[in-house]
Amino acid sequence: MTSIEKDFYRIIKEEGLDKYNISDSKESRGVANVVGIAEDNGWVVFETDERAMFHVLSKHKSQEEAYDKLLEELRNRKKKENIINKLSTR
Repeated sequence: MTSIEKDFYRIIKEEGLDKYNISDSKESRGVANVVGIAEDNGWVVFETDERAMFHVLSKHKSQEEAYDKLLEELRNRKKKENIINKLSTR
C-alpha cells in the first residue's frame, strides 16, 4: 500500500466515511453500490449503481488527484445524507 493510499484510508476512518463501499480495483465494476478509483489509462473515479452499472465520475492523470477527488466525493455524500436526515426528522 502506498503512502497516498494509507493517508486516504486514515482520513476515511477519522471522518467516518468508511461506511461506504470503497474500492480501488477494476474488479468492482460488477458490484452494486460501490465508489472508488481504478487505473485505466490514467486514474478514474467511478461509482456503480444498484444494478452494478459502471459510471465514470472523473478522470485524472495521477493517483493522488484521483484519491483527492474520491475523498471530496465521499465528503459530499456524507453532507447530503446529513442534510436529508435533518430534514426527515422535522
